[in-house]
Amino acid sequence: PNLQRLNVSNARLTDPILHLLTHSPQLRELVMCRNLEISDMGLSGVVMRCPNLQCLNIEYCTALTDTSLRRVTAECTQLQKLSVGGCTVALSSLMPLTASGQFRELWGLFSVIDCQPHVPGEGLTDLVRALPHLQVFRLSPFRLDAVQLEELLDVL
Repeated sequence: PNLQRLNVSNARLTDPILHLLTHSPQLRELVMCRNLEISDMGLSGVVMRCPNLQCLNIEYCTALTDTSLRRVTAECTQLQKLSVGGCTVALSSLMPLTASGQFRELWGLFSVIDCQPHVPGEGLTDLVRALPHLQVFRLSPFRLDAVQLEELLDVL
């Protein structure tokens, strides 16, 4: 299959249906927002079958956990854009994004659960600093205090 882009937002997908739809090693962009029944197992299967994934939007796929997000960020080495709005995200699960050096867009970081802003190597500022090609960074409505905001603006 030559499919490169697939948008299945609000499609009420289940893991078996996602499995059938994502049998394309050429798939570069997958948008599957608001599919509440997609689990870590389903997303992990996408990672295995779609090694060339560059853009992934999993906004409001609330059944997903950091288990699959860690796998995405570690194994999708060509990933350049990730949108996770509405998902509860541990900041540590995003750190593997820094390895490829080509990551460009991070959207929807408003449910970060383990953000340690003043602990070196563990804060949001450290993540942004480690993404030298980052061009788009949407936090809203993520809440930062004045010190956190100043640190982040210094890096951007």
